[in-house]
Amino acid sequence: MRPVSFSRARSIRRFVPLLLPLSCMAAPPAFADIVAEHAVVQQGLAIALASNVLQSHLIYVSAALGEYNGWVGVCTALDDTDIHSGGVTAVADPPGAGQNFPALVHTEIYYDGTCATPYMTADVALTETLVGSMTAYSVTDLHTHYFAIDGVSPLATLTTTATVSYDTDTSTLALHGLGAFAGAASPASASLGLVCGTASDAVDLDCAGGIVQDFPSLGVALGSVSPLTLVANDDGSLDFSSTTPAAFSSGAEGALVLAYGDATDASLVVNGGGAYGSDTVSGHVATFSLLPPPPTLWASDDTVHDLHFAISVTDPDTRSLDILITRISDGGALGAGHLDQSGTGSVTFSDGSSTAVVGWILADGAADAIFGDGFDP
Repeated sequence: MRPVSFSRARSIRRFVPLLLPLSCMAAPPAFADIVAEHAVVQQGLAIALASNVLQSHLIYVSAALGEYNGWVGVCTALDDTDIHSGGVTAVADPPGAGQNFPALVHTEIYYDGTCATPYMTADVALTETLVGSMTAYSVTDLHTHYFAIDGVSPLATLTTTATVSYDTDTSTLALHGLGAFAGAASPASASLGLVCGTASDAVDLDCAGGIVQDFPSLGVALGSVSPLTLVANDDGSLDFSSTTPAAFSSGAEGALVLAYGDATDASLVVNGGGAYGSDTVSGHVATFSLLPPPPTLWASDDTVHDLHFAISVTDPDTRSLDILITRISDGGALGAGHLDQSGTGSVTFSDGSSTAVVGWILADGAADAIFGDGFDP
């Protein structure tokens, strides 16, 4: 990976989601397997959301530092060769005395490159810290408001406290943050975390995403931390795979807490509960962009519970996605799902239950109950 500077943050932000096809249901397994199915789906969706958060926060920093015509609010396509890859507008307050950037920047990210359909908005107030060759930009209690694909209906709010730092001596980039996700009108909530970093001579980016979530309908809390290594290819695509196996945790409702692993904020852990297996992940993104086209896909194997999870972008225009849950041992179909490009839709598990997905987060309720009868993402 080339040395990174914030003047090139627009290219940094492009570490993204990934995803394979659908099928029909098999006979219901034991209840414990339904819990395991929720765990692998939760983790697979969280990988997409972590990529989304990484890129959006780098966009926020870039906008505050004057990229995307940030001073005048003119629409800038995230990929000027692909209208479906999103756009950005940013309206900035004037910089204060002695400041290199504005105190507040209203940033809007769109589903389309013409900035017609809003995807997310945030009022970004950066704090800059300089220590030697290290420059750090932080946001505290930043509220990102997500919209459904109509650009009007509120989908969810993500509240984050995060820091992006860059060392000019070593050309290293680091990002760490924790956040809380809440559905706007649905029982979809979770605690999220993300840490990323590059070494000065590295050609890859090492990240770990974490999630913790209660499932009252199952009477359990589930969580995971997934360390991934992302490698950029010469053609602009990206491959990623588990640095070490992801660690699943389970416990009573309210028992799991996602936190940094040490005082450096460079790792994530799930405290409370107990171990609930592990899996390995691999995937590919066609472009390092917020809304990547096919072929974009990733998959995981949980050998402890004999589960394979796969998800893929299937439509180059709508960027919709298909999900498949199968048994590793014989390939038998257990569950399937479909999402629109906002990560909203539903998943049906092997017991026949259908669960809504809101902005990449499993909701604790059926899709029809949350979205209305006949919902079709």
